[in-house]
Amino acid sequence: MATNTVVYAETALVVMMLGVILKQKEQKKRKIWTRKWLLRRKEKGCFENLMRELALEDAEGYRRWLRMGTASFEFLLKLVTPHIERKDSKMRKAISSGERLALTLKYLASGETQSSLAYQFRIAQNTISAILKVVCNALVTVLKDHLQTPATEAEWESVSDEFHNLWQFPMCIGALDGKHVKISPPPKSGSLYYNYKGDFSIVLMASVGADLKFLFVDVGTNGRISDGGVWAKSDDAFPLSFNLMKPFPGRGVNVEERIFNYRLSRARRVSENAFGILAARFQIFKQRILTNPANATKMVIGCCALHNFLIADNSAIYTPPSSIDVEDINSRQIRTGDWRNYSSKALVPLIKQRNKKPAELAKDARRTFRTYFNGIVAVPWQEDMCMYH
Repeated sequence: MATNTVVYAETALVVMMLGVILKQKEQKKRKIWTRKWLLRRKEKGCFENLMRELALEDAEGYRRWLRMGTASFEFLLKLVTPHIERKDSKMRKAISSGERLALTLKYLASGETQSSLAYQFRIAQNTISAILKVVCNALVTVLKDHLQTPATEAEWESVSDEFHNLWQFPMCIGALDGKHVKISPPPKSGSLYYNYKGDFSIVLMASVGADLKFLFVDVGTNGRISDGGVWAKSDDAFPLSFNLMKPFPGRGVNVEERIFNYRLSRARRVSENAFGILAARFQIFKQRILTNPANATKMVIGCCALHNFLIADNSAIYTPPSSIDVEDINSRQIRTGDWRNYSSKALVPLIKQRNKKPAELAKDARRTFRTYFNGIVAVPWQEDMCMYH
């Protein structure tokens, strides 16, 4: 009798356990497949439909949508696929590498929220968050050669020659600038990322070449640190030093000093244009980036790498003449670039540094350039431009 009781009890226990397991599986199944519209991604999602239509019927629309043409997208896809490809599981088919890349590029280019993109691509928002992280990491990896600081003397001389040829500024190997990039307040970070504007940010510092490409970027320093602490590091934000020029200050500058200031401003305009185009092409910068500092850093570096890649790939499309600030020496006017029509509320200028007395060696270097620009490397239009600006 006792034996039968034990058997009945064990049987009941097994039945109960099986019931619990089946219930858990049913709940899991229901949870996974609740949003049926997500299952129609291939039939109705924008990657398989809108993107295909644009590729076949509207090349300009495609470029506006992703900030690049079909050939550039396919080239990038081949590069990143080994890093982002996922295999199908028993439960569902994997999201393709093409969809993952398109989603990420659309996010960076449009600045749309992840929830908005979830409906367009028919991909769950938590999945989108994971995809963005993986693909941005992959972009930084595969485009590392497009964001590589010159390493040899010959490479630096090439940078200098380009500044001389394009902007008539000799012995220049980069125009420096920096911005605070607004981010979500990181949890439990206190005031670590709290900047002088009363917001949370990471700092993007960059050196820009004569062709508007980034020669070097440093991203991720917390926004609280003084801008001088980011880099002992162009104009109001940075101090005059032997190897870093800034304008002669004040309103009482003489003609020769005004000419120096004009020539310096003319060369330094490349950094202003580069940052402006970056923010205009990648609208993720139009508002704060809603992610943690580590992910935001990868996104910013990824945008800088894509910026360089797209200039190299097809500058006529990515940076047409209308997109940048340029001089008209005949009318003595500066025509502003299209990038100024776009808002970039997430990019905040660095704080102006207090005037510190520069070393005599630094002032000597600036005076040498002043003499140089008013002598053997003077350009015919410089006095007229100084008179009107």
